[in-house]
Amino acid sequence: MAEDTNSDSSHRSIASATQHPVGFERQARSSAGPTRTSAKRFSDPKLQNLLFEDAIENMDHGLSIFDRDNQLMVANKRFAEMYSLPDALVVPGVHLLDFVKFAVRAGVFDGEAVIQGTIDTLKAMAHQKSVDRIWRVTSGRIIAFTISMLDGGRWLAVHKDITDAHDAKRKLAESEQRFRDFTSVASDWCWETDKDHKFTFFTDAFEAFTGVSPKELLGRSRSELPILEEDRPAVEAHIKDLAGHKPFKDLMFRMHNSFHRCIWLKTSGVPRFDKKGMFIGYRGSGANVTQEQKRLEELEAAKAILNERTTQLVEAQRLGKIGD
Repeated sequence: MAEDTNSDSSHRSIASATQHPVGFERQARSSAGPTRTSAKRFSDPKLQNLLFEDAIENMDHGLSIFDRDNQLMVANKRFAEMYSLPDALVVPGVHLLDFVKFAVRAGVFDGEAVIQGTIDTLKAMAHQKSVDRIWRVTSGRIIAFTISMLDGGRWLAVHKDITDAHDAKRKLAESEQRFRDFTSVASDWCWETDKDHKFTFFTDAFEAFTGVSPKELLGRSRSELPILEEDRPAVEAHIKDLAGHKPFKDLMFRMHNSFHRCIWLKTSGVPRFDKKGMFIGYRGSGANVTQEQKRLEELEAAKAILNERTTQLVEAQRLGKIGD
């Protein structure tokens, strides 16, 4: 029973350890209503402490306060739950290292490296007003905690389980990498335009594949590019079609790059809309298909030569028959 009393004491004296629950008092008064009776009731220090302690106990985060000797003063239940600490251990006077060592023996932490890490953190606290650390427990959870120094050498630690946020960030990074991998295979570069069809973004690969710096094109529409005059009517017609805010695929045109070379570009895009359904531009990909076009032109030229020679041969045979 004595152990339970001490444990309850560690959980129930948070308000007194923090000394000044001023923000909570102000909130209590603002929500108490206009009557003097209710205002007087909420100004009772005992009631304030009870409400404050109840709020602390129901936090999603673990909270603990240690004295200048790194011994526990108070902690909420969430702190104990996060590290699988028994109530009998979470009592005032227990040193931080004792909590860590227990957690190591209980298998909460994988290996004893966390003990040295804790010692290093305590040393860092002597020179910093705030310290941020991350602990990974064997269950796979990730706990971030922030230590803030208080008056008299005391310090407060807030422990936050960031596993879900970390997983979401990791999945987002994986998704972005997957997108980059797919686009690098499916196309040479990606681009974006605003609602006026002016370019606002190119991936870094654009210059490598075209010999044109993205800086030369940002803020300009496709019709403002150095397009060959023979292809300009098709591009102008394409710009008009964009007013319908529909996807387009495999638009091809020629333009001159920074080395005054003529290159063939092929591009596709889809419209973008904001949460309200308002059109905000296009996003798409492009590729330099100059070599492919050259091969097609060479193939067409070879076909033309073959057809011409075939015609000549047929004509020669016909004339030969006539001569016979």
